[in-house]
Amino acid sequence: MNTAENILLEIANEYSIDISDDDMKAEYIDIIESAMPSSEFIIELDGMMFRVIHEDSIREIYQDSQEELIKDCYFPTLQEIPWWLEIDWKTTVQNCLDSDGYGNYFSTYDGSELYTDGFYIFRTN
Repeated sequence: MNTAENILLEIANEYSIDISDDDMKAEYIDIIESAMPSSEFIIELDGMMFRVIHEDSIREIYQDSQEELIKDCYFPTLQEIPWWLEIDWKTTVQNCLDSDGYGNYFSTYDGSELYTDGFYIFRTN
């Protein structure tokens, strides 16, 4: 099996998508394969939206997103953090990741995460 098919199988098993029809299965695989050249992509399968992020990119995407979220929540009136205030972002973001995992942030539907062939998969609706 190729990576696109493995991604489909993970999603189908977790969210009870019927892929017994060969034409529908081939259509879903085509959808995934057409999006795969990107290290991060969104696909729709059976009315469900999924965000798929390659393992080589997820940490940087998560880091950037968490820094922005923390700044918005804890420093909402500041345009930027003062130069004299130092935040160890790497440790702060690692603490968030250790506490909640990727799924809590990326999977807005149920907080879960799937993983196969170097890709994390998150349902978003």
